[in-house]
Amino acid sequence: MPLIVAHPAYPGGKRCKAVTSHLDLAPTLISLTHASPETKAAITQPLPGKDFSPLLAAPEKARHDAVRDGQLFCFNMFATLDGSFLQKARDLLKQGGAAKIKEAGLRPDLTKRGAVRSVFDGRYQFTRYFSPSSTTNPLRSRSCSN
Repeated sequence: MPLIVAHPAYPGGKRCKAVTSHLDLAPTLISLTHASPETKAAITQPLPGKDFSPLLAAPEKARHDAVRDGQLFCFNMFATLDGSFLQKARDLLKQGGAAKIKEAGLRPDLTKRGAVRSVFDGRYQFTRYFSPSSTTNPLRSRSCSN
C-alpha cells in the first residue's frame, strides 16, 4: 500500500520503490522535526523502525532495499476473523461485563480464515490467508463469507 508524504521542504509528485514498514514512521517523523540532534537520538534509539527521511530529497533514485531488505506483515483480529463473535460479545458486555461472556460460553470461531502473513522484498510478495486453527493447512476448503 502506498504511503503519501507531503512536506514543504520536498517536491511532490514522485514515487519511491524503497520497502518500508509502519515501524519506520515514528523515527522518520521525529527526524523531520526541529528538535536538537541529541533529543532526536534519545527518542529514536529505542525505536525498532528506520528513518527514511533521507530518501525524500530524491525518492525516485532509491532502490527497493534502500531502507530495509524486506517487510513482514502479520495481521490477526477478531473483528476480521469472526465479526459475529464480536457483535455477540459487545451485546453481552452491555448486559453485565466480561462475566456474561464467560457464562454464555462465547468463543470466536477460529476455523474462519482471517489471519494474514505476508512477506515483501520490493519485487516479490508472498501472502497467506488462513484460519488460526489450521495454520499448517492454508489451502483447506473454507467459505470466504466471514
